[in-house]
Amino acid sequence: MICVPSKSDSTSLTCKEQELNILGQLDTSTSANNSEVNANRVDDKEANDYAGERVKTSGVLFGIDAGFSYHDATSFSFSDGFYDGDRSGVGYLLGLRLGYQVAFTKSIGMRLYVGDSFSFSTSYAINSLLANLDFYYNFTRKWGIYVGGGSGVQSLFDVRAITSSASMASGGVNVDSTSSSSITIPTPQIQKRNSYIYSGNFGIEYLPGKKVGKNIIALGVTVVSPTSANYVIQTSGNSIDAGSVVLQNYIFTFGYTHVF
Repeated sequence: MICVPSKSDSTSLTCKEQELNILGQLDTSTSANNSEVNANRVDDKEANDYAGERVKTSGVLFGIDAGFSYHDATSFSFSDGFYDGDRSGVGYLLGLRLGYQVAFTKSIGMRLYVGDSFSFSTSYAINSLLANLDFYYNFTRKWGIYVGGGSGVQSLFDVRAITSSASMASGGVNVDSTSSSSITIPTPQIQKRNSYIYSGNFGIEYLPGKKVGKNIIALGVTVVSPTSANYVIQTSGNSIDAGSVVLQNYIFTFGYTHVF
């Protein structure tokens, strides 16, 4: 009850009852508390989803690659004056990857894997076996980049020597000479076929699907360190001559990787 002075008589008081809206205040307080609880639940759910996505992008990876390689083969000559021509060219390439992916955060992680690629051109067949370590960064939910490197062994096979083996029985095959004429000499044979190599890897990735990082489509480039291959040739008079070729290999791939 509230009492105030009367307007007609200042010596008297006018009193009236006032209802307190306790229920309304309780309802308002309860609604605020419920809103806070719901907000906390949303935050907890987002945190759990974040942790779940991060864990699920760590796992065994398997990938396939297709593309092409460009090998820049420095032309070489033998001491007797024979010239084997330009061996640079473009080859078709197929490759496989097997390893493990570790997600440090939702956007950053690394991949440790073994990759084997085989390319074939009119000059050389090249097999590159590399152990790789790449780091990736997803700058959006769907797009990312990676950079890394590897080391391993590269095996070089001379396609010209293989395809001309039948001609060798009759004395040799035709190659270009320094005088721009065509002469017949025996085919050079590779003596040093395997070389230790290291590589640099980088590319851009697209991440389809609902689970971030489970499926990866990538455009990549691998630059392989220069290697050399030693040749020998049996020239006229059954003398043995030697030469070498320096090979720089660039690999361009379109690949798919799945993380289990």
